[in-house]
Amino acid sequence: MSRYITTEVEVELSDFDTADLLEELESRGHDFTETHIPLGDGNGSTLLEQIYQKRRTNRNFDAELDLFLQQSLGRIC
Repeated sequence: MSRYITTEVEVELSDFDTADLLEELESRGHDFTETHIPLGDGNGSTLLEQIYQKRRTNRNFDAELDLFLQQSLGRIC
């Protein structure tokens, strides 16, 4: 014979920090990685800036775009 107890708890997601939420989701089998890619510093050193410059000068930027997507999504194209 089994017994089931049901409870209700009111919580706000703002009560949890991001690390706690990621830890819980990862424990449920979701894979998350934090990737912070700078969007530009004005001197052309970021991938996004390189992609932009090559695109506007009509040069091939496939390799840089692939690398940017890999770094930002964690997936290889």
